[in-house]
Amino acid sequence: MWHEFLANPGNIPTIAILAVFSVGAVAVVMGTLTQIVKTVVKHRERMAKIEQGIDPDADPPKSVTP
Repeated sequence: MWHEFLANPGNIPTIAILAVFSVGAVAVVMGTLTQIVKTVVKHRERMAKIEQGIDPDADPPKSVTP
């Protein structure tokens, strides 16, 4: 069934279009998942700072150079 569709040279443009859209769809899904994971990690770090009594919105201390 699929092997006949893939083996037909007349279907090469259709196969190419499906491949391009598949790669694009995977890129969008992976980009979205990456942003979700980054947000979750940032939130967990913020909550850990709050639990330790650290103000998460404070500016980081500036290093003093001699």
